[in-house]
Amino acid sequence: MDLEYQQLNDTNGWVELYKSIVQSSDNIKHKCVQAKVPSNVKKNRYNNVLPYDETRVKLKGENDYINASFVSGPLDHTAASFWQMVWEQNSRGIVMLNKLTENGSIKCYQYWPLHKNQPLRFRNHFQVTLTEEIYESDDCIIRQLNLVNEKDSESRTIFQYHFTSWPDFGVPRSPASFYEFVDRIRNSESHSTEYGPLISHCSAGIGRSGTYCLVNLCLLQIQENEDLSVQPKEILIDMRKCRKGLVQTQEQLRFAYEVTLYGAFKILRHDKISCSINFDISNDNLKRNIKKVSTSAAPSKPKRSRSTLRTTTNDSITVYNSNTSTKDQSVDLRNSSNSASESNNNSPEDTSGQSLRHRSYKEKQEKTATLVAEIKKKVVKNERRSFLLRYLYRAGVRDT
Repeated sequence: MDLEYQQLNDTNGWVELYKSIVQSSDNIKHKCVQAKVPSNVKKNRYNNVLPYDETRVKLKGENDYINASFVSGPLDHTAASFWQMVWEQNSRGIVMLNKLTENGSIKCYQYWPLHKNQPLRFRNHFQVTLTEEIYESDDCIIRQLNLVNEKDSESRTIFQYHFTSWPDFGVPRSPASFYEFVDRIRNSESHSTEYGPLISHCSAGIGRSGTYCLVNLCLLQIQENEDLSVQPKEILIDMRKCRKGLVQTQEQLRFAYEVTLYGAFKILRHDKISCSINFDISNDNLKRNIKKVSTSAAPSKPKRSRSTLRTTTNDSITVYNSNTSTKDQSVDLRNSSNSASESNNNSPEDTSGQSLRHRSYKEKQEKTATLVAEIKKKVVKNERRSFLLRYLYRAGVRDT
């Protein structure tokens, strides 16, 4: 997958890749009959984003329709059905990827209470109470909700994971921050097989939600296979058989690749990821931002070309290392070699001074050898992490 990403970048192939996915999806012949029934039309936020009959979520009761394939944001008059779906599917977690209002337009009804201990009641015997709200980062809010089925006098704890910095039709500012959000959910009890499916939504339930689902599935395959043989294009085409239009733009598709590569670096051993990707690092602001990230991601900051990592401890010691193998270490001892030459040409009468200089030279040699060994270890270690640094430059990762 890393080589595929490199090729797409080098050839600017994202437009063609996205077009090919759309064309393949156009051949899907699933029907949307129930979504077009007059009594159900008002339950659709957008009349061109409809669930397939074969894969839609069905509610229990006389009217089983809700515009959902586990990725749709509720309307004000469908919020009750939304919570009914959460209950009937035995879901533990909800992933929200949009703000309630964006660019002056309402994107989602607030289906949970704004304040703690102030229950929100719905017409179908469901009651929701906010019990905890944690601002984990600038991008993520985690809410703990208590969902009560008053008809059965039963209650459940539901977690909502709200990613707050994803613009509509755009992508988040940082692949790293979004990966941390995805990974936080993947490692939570909401992802446990003890519970039903995770429910994700944005506004239409295809762009941001589709990107999230694509990243999640790719990371799952990488973790199971322990390699980068994952094929995001084929996964997305299969996903579109379940819901039309998942991942709305080529930018979202490219972002899914970048988050997946970032996650692969976290999941796999570093030597399983190719280091041949050539990233553009021409943006000064990008350099400044990556500097902040690299302190935690890797101890050294890349200052040279892609093919060579250079670490300089002082004017007389320079160590070079290629990305694929450690070359012979070169040690420049200009000052010390001059002293050695003088020592060899001195007369026997200068034994005391010569001995002192000899000891000094030996000490410098030993210190130099120690420094070279330490630097070599660091460079070899950094070689394994160099992919992340080059990737972050290209991906534009900012403060995380």
